[in-house]
Amino acid sequence: MRPLGGIFFGHLGDKWGRKNALSLSVLLVVIPTLIMGVLPTYETIGILAPITLILCRLMQGFCVGGEFTGAAIFVNEHAEKNNAGFLGGMIGGASFVGSVIATFIGFLLTLPQLPSWAWRGAFIIGAVVGLVGFYIRFTAKESPDFLKLQEKNEVSTHPLWDTLVNYKLLSLSVVFIGGAVFMPVYLSFIYPTVILTKDLHFSPSHIFLINTYILSLWSLLFPLMGYFADKIGKQKMMSGAAIGFVLCAMPVFMLYSTYDWTYILVGQTILTIIGTAYAAPSLSFLPEIFPVRVRYSGLSFSYSVGASLFGGFTPLIAHVLVEWTRSPLSPALYLISGGIVAWVSLYCISLSVKGALSEDRLLATY
Repeated sequence: MRPLGGIFFGHLGDKWGRKNALSLSVLLVVIPTLIMGVLPTYETIGILAPITLILCRLMQGFCVGGEFTGAAIFVNEHAEKNNAGFLGGMIGGASFVGSVIATFIGFLLTLPQLPSWAWRGAFIIGAVVGLVGFYIRFTAKESPDFLKLQEKNEVSTHPLWDTLVNYKLLSLSVVFIGGAVFMPVYLSFIYPTVILTKDLHFSPSHIFLINTYILSLWSLLFPLMGYFADKIGKQKMMSGAAIGFVLCAMPVFMLYSTYDWTYILVGQTILTIIGTAYAAPSLSFLPEIFPVRVRYSGLSFSYSVGASLFGGFTPLIAHVLVEWTRSPLSPALYLISGGIVAWVSLYCISLSVKGALSEDRLLATY
């Protein structure tokens, strides 16, 4: 659903404003979240319960399609050139703070002494928090870049079509770069959970506790890596981290294959450090490579396609590789491939912009 959301909210953001798209995305995610919190069980309404639950999850994924990239664009267009990386890192860090809180609540709500319906409280609270987010966004000032575009009467009529026709290489590069952002996220967070559950028989509450540590590390490192990206250079840092994927992949999966939770935790930590070094600069670098008039559509669609295809399927691909090869080290090949493709894509972007990327923004005439 993320690419569909990217198309919808991208079009809205490029035609009617970044603030309007972001406000609507968070408002629409409140509805399915609240429904999930009060949804009757299968015993009460039968097959309608799982159908409604799936529809709510689809709606949430649809809204996320224009959410993460939209926030990056909105902040980037407000930011000064010397701290855009740090502010982009703050966006990623803030999103993981939400994940940390949710995961820790999950730990509390899976404790055996709590009633079976306790999980509903998390979704109801989440809906209330979403309404607060809507108010904050609705009262924020519109992006200066978009306001200038409106003043010049240069708003694109069909921004996604404009992107796919005129910026094919950029869009394709962002698909692979966006996919590589999510590979280490899933391989440091979701994939080890399978090992802890299936092979080490950890309880849900213990797994939630470990995941709280990993997500906390992601949230703390994101702003730090964004700060370093401002000093080193965003594209240079991402290229170095992409090479880091290649170099660390086999050692990390060797640690995973020990089936010792302490070594697994070390592997998760290593992958988190390199993953944030790659992901944090992307939130300020990628919005700069598209012209203002197609920025929201171009980035949201391309990034969401990459996140869905190469990120969302990462745990499944890792599992299939292990089944085919009978080797716990085989998923390292997927991470290595992701690092190589990400590096090549970053190089292609350098060729594509052909020097049009100024010290401030990509020239709108490109």
